[in-house]
Amino acid sequence: METAKAKTITSTTPQCIIQHFCQSYTFEEVQEALWHSQHPHLLATFNELDPLHTDKLTVFYENIEILLSAVYQLPDLPPPPQEQEPTLTLYFAGDQRHV
Repeated sequence: METAKAKTITSTTPQCIIQHFCQSYTFEEVQEALWHSQHPHLLATFNELDPLHTDKLTVFYENIEILLSAVYQLPDLPPPPQEQEPTLTLYFAGDQRHV
């Protein structure tokens, strides 16, 4: 994975965090990094002949790939609707006022 300089995400909203992550790394870079981080663990479980653990790691890896694929498709979706500020309704002896 070749990037100029890794930057720590400083955003606070989920949308900003996802946007920053997707702008920092291509989907292919993420797949490659994920594979390089998981490959030694998968090989170790094959060498230990622990099929249950190997299956769990394989399913986990596949699910992370599916999740990341969905994350990279999010920019194609329309932005979430803006939430309106909640209003507080106060009642005064038959009078109704919105704050």
